[in-house]
Amino acid sequence: MSAIAHLPEDIRKEFEVKDDGRVVCKSWRALGRLCGVSHTVFTDMRKEAGRLPYKILVADSLPKSLEPLAGMDLRVVAEINEVTISCFVNYFAWESSALMTQLNQQH
Repeated sequence: MSAIAHLPEDIRKEFEVKDDGRVVCKSWRALGRLCGVSHTVFTDMRKEAGRLPYKILVADSLPKSLEPLAGMDLRVVAEINEVTISCFVNYFAWESSALMTQLNQQH
């Protein structure tokens, strides 16, 4: 049974298992829902405020989890492959954990 079957139905339909076994995501909205963030996190190319798509494109100060994406232009990605999915899920899971740890230490 594919691990994709464990995703909620509204997200699962936006993922596809290709004939060669690769998993691809059909939209930035679906990846945003999976990561618990707005899809604009992946599509906003403005360079101010350290937007992720711009930082990835210019490979500027990337966290380790996003380094495999360095130089990628997210605006022209037709299929969001499993490496990209994994990098973003890992990034947002780590960021969330780091933020919670920081907040807990303050209280």
